Amino acid sequence: YPKLLVAIAVMSIGFVAFFLCRHWAYQTELFRVCQVLITGNDRVTEEEILQLSNVTAQDNLLSLDLESIAKSIEAHPWVHSVEVKKKLPDYLMITLKEHTPVALLNSDKMYLIDKQGEIIDRLSIEESVSLPIITGIDPKNIIDNKLTRSQNNRIQKALELISMASKGTRTLGVNNISQIDIAEKDTLILVTSYGSIPFYFDYEN
Repeated sequence: YPKLLVAIAVMSIGFVAFFLCRHWAYQTELFRVCQVLITGNDRVTEEEILQLSNVTAQDNLLSLDLESIAKSIEAHPWVHSVEVKKKLPDYLMITLKEHTPVALLNSDKMYLIDKQGEIIDRLSIEESVSLPIITGIDPKNIIDNKLTRSQNNRIQKALELISMASKGTRTLGVNNISQIDIAEKDTLILVTSYGSIPFYFDYEN
């Protein structure tokens, strides 16, 4: 029994010491966030990232929930993925991977879409981009800047053509694609930039 009591006492002291150290670490100025290092951002500004992260100089680095911070930043339409790391004693590192637009979707508005066929954002009037334009989508099939599933297959077929063209061909290089019309049920109509020559593709081939 004496040995058991000693073991319990030692464990109790250990737990108390652990929680006291933990409390000290969460309160000390040593681990206050001194700098947030942001990399990988092009479209998204540092100010937007900091605002979404909700991290301030008053925060303790050890108490930050990295997963929650990453999810908050990923809510930005241009952000594809985020990695957040702590660098002791007082640095927070945020690494972004942004969406890359590969085409424009022309419906009631002009949208930028990525290689997965997801709408990234609306194209602003000020922006000047040179990308193939996909037409033939009914505005009713775009809800809250997202395409309905029924249209996804057609978009994917158009993106396959763009992907093949990006590998470089004499006739259909990606710079020679003006638009791809996907309005027809079984046919993709690609129109070249030079000469406006139409090419007809079967959805299955």
